[in-house]
Amino acid sequence: SANTGGDPYAIPLPGAESKAASPQVAKSDPATTSTSRDTATHVASRESTSSIVAWQKVAGSGQGRDIQYTQIGTGSRDLLVIGSLHGDVSDAMLICDQLSEHLTLNAAGLTDARITIVRDANPDASNLRSATTANGVDLNRNFASSDWRKVAMLNATQQDDSLLSGPRAASEPETQALQSLIERIGPERVLLLECTSPIGSIQYSPSAEQRAMQLSRTSGWRQVQMADSSRSGSLLSYAGDDRGIPTLVLNLPRSKTVAEGWEASRQTLLAALDVTVSSEATSASTEPVASTPR
Repeated sequence: SANTGGDPYAIPLPGAESKAASPQVAKSDPATTSTSRDTATHVASRESTSSIVAWQKVAGSGQGRDIQYTQIGTGSRDLLVIGSLHGDVSDAMLICDQLSEHLTLNAAGLTDARITIVRDANPDASNLRSATTANGVDLNRNFASSDWRKVAMLNATQQDDSLLSGPRAASEPETQALQSLIERIGPERVLLLECTSPIGSIQYSPSAEQRAMQLSRTSGWRQVQMADSSRSGSLLSYAGDDRGIPTLVLNLPRSKTVAEGWEASRQTLLAALDVTVSSEATSASTEPVASTPR
C-alpha cells in the first residue's frame, strides 16, 4: 500500500464551483425500512445504494476499492464526518448513510455549513469484516501524529510485517486520503462514528470538551472521557491534539435494526454537528449534484 511515484491519493483542488448548489430532492424518511444486522446487512454496508446522496470517489484503498465521500450544504463552516475506521463496524456506516440522506433531503435549509461525509474509510477491511486493513494495519494507529510510534500486534513474530501501527506513519493509502482531506477542507470540527457498545459513549480532544459535555447532557450518554493519550497515531491525536481541531469520537448505541439505531442517534449526531437545518425539505426532485472537496 506504499505511495510511490507522486501522490495518487491527493484530492484535487476544486475550482470556483466547489460550493455548487446542494441537491434538491423529494422529501422522504430515510429510516422507514428496518434492516436487521446480519450478513446481508454487512454486505450492503460496503457500498451505499442510495440514489439520493451524491457519493463520489475521493481516493482508492490499498486493494483498489473506492473510498467515497459526499458534501452537503452551502455554508462557509466546514465539518467532517467519518463513518468508522474499522471494517467490522458496519452499523456505524449504515447510520452514517442515514445521516447523509437526512441532510441531503434537508439540504435547502443547510446554509450555515458544508458537511463532508466519508461513509467508509476502510473498504478493504469492510470486505474482510476486519478491524484492520488488508495489510493488517489499524488505521487509528497509523495517522502521522506527533505521538506516532510502532505498535506490534499481540501475537507478532516478525517486525514490520506484524505492526498494528504500520511500518511508518501514514503508510496506508486510506490514512493518506483522510489526512489529505483534512488538510484541504480545514474542518472546524471532526466526528468519527463507531458502534461497538449497547450504550452510547463519547471520546473527545481537549478542544472539544465543552461540546462533549453538552452532548452528554442532552443525549444521556454518561460515558464521556478525554482521548486516551497512550493511543498513539490516532485520528484524535492527529486532528485534535496536533491541529487543534475539535474532534469527537461518537460510539453510537447498537440497536436491532438500522432504523432503531438512527432514531436513537439522530438528535445526538445533529447536535454534534451544531448545524441549522430547515424543517422544510426541498420539493423538487433532481439528480444529486457532484462537487469537489476544496
